[in-house]
Amino acid sequence: LDAAYFCPTPPASDDRTAIDDDPDRKPAPGMLHRAARDLGLDLARSWMIGDMISDVLAGRNAGCRGSIFVRCGQGDEATVRGLEATHIADDLFTASEHILKQHQQPHAPDDPAASSREGNI
Repeated sequence: LDAAYFCPTPPASDDRTAIDDDPDRKPAPGMLHRAARDLGLDLARSWMIGDMISDVLAGRNAGCRGSIFVRCGQGDEATVRGLEATHIADDLFTASEHILKQHQQPHAPDDPAASSREGNI
């Protein structure tokens, strides 16, 4: 674990799909952008995993390669399906298996993207 990020600002409404004034309140991508800057992550090669619609949308809004909804939380799976989560998993283990399957192709040694850190936020 390289870092932990959180937003202390309470949500302005119960609508988990609405972006509030605070850029760090999910589904806004502020925390993911800050983590990318702080840790040198390439969001286009990173995955967001979460148990709420706001997590899935934050990943999409940040330009992550994918956003995985995990059924173990408070989220509404029907809403997530309607917003096209990249993948829906039963738990973190299954989500990580999906990510690993997507990355089975090794990077070429001269690939500049290979030197950029890839992360799961």
